[in-house]
Order: sequence, then structure tokens, then C-alpha cells
Amino acid sequence: MKRVMLIGGGTGGHVVPLMAVAEELQEQAGLQDIELELKAIGSGDFLKKECAEIGINCILITAPKWRRYFSLAN
Repeated sequence: MKRVMLIGGGTGGHVVPLMAVAEELQEQAGLQDIELELKAIGSGDFLKKECAEIGINCILITAPKWRRYFSLAN
């Protein structure tokens, strides 16, 4: 069994390419009779929704913005 962890999330600009890679990996694994386990880790409900559509387990994490200036929010 091959295991792949996909990392990304937040907006569509990050999630859509990640899902395209996941779908291609699933397709290639099916063609070559490889057992494949995909998991995604990242932030945002958009990632969760997209993973559910193609059948990938999704682990949501909190990933706030890193401010490159002094801020108590860091």
C-alpha cells in the first residue's frame, strides 16, 4: 500500500490544484493496480468539502496568518 499526505488549504487557489493532483494519483493507482491511501491536511471548510467530493480523508488544522511585523496576534 502506498500512502500520500497532501498538504494545503485555505482558498481555492491552493485547494483546486491539490485536488487535481489527488485525482490524478487515484487514476494512476487504479491503472497500475496500486493500493493507494490519500489523506489531506490543511485549513478551511473548502478543503473539507472538496476532499469529501473525491473520497479523501481530511484532517483540519488551525493555520493562522503569520504576520511579518510586530503583532500580538502572532
